[in-house]
Amino acid sequence: MNIFAPKEYETSGHKWGDFAIGFALWFVLNTLMLAALWVVTGFLTDPSVSNNPALNQALGYALLCMSVLPLIVNIGLIIFFAMRRRWIALGMLGALSGTLLLVVCAAIVFLAACFTIIGGVP
Repeated sequence: MNIFAPKEYETSGHKWGDFAIGFALWFVLNTLMLAALWVVTGFLTDPSVSNNPALNQALGYALLCMSVLPLIVNIGLIIFFAMRRRWIALGMLGALSGTLLLVVCAAIVFLAACFTIIGGVP
């Protein structure tokens, strides 16, 4: 048995199950990485840390690494699952594209609201 061989799906139920796993995995993984980023940012704003330059610099480097980490992890997992279990990768891409679509729609509404408020249109 080759562990790097792609999974053969027998039914469409297995495909949809893997799609749901990938969809949920994307949200859970990115939520955990965002929470870790918030914790490090919270340490940086602590007054006791800001008085210690060495600790402040170390946490700054950790914050930089943790800011790039989601990009590397997401791309790496999508590539890995595309080779092994492509429906998990498609679920992750679906979550990413759905989130991107919501953000773009929210930006358009926000832009329209700003122009309406600034322009004085009732």
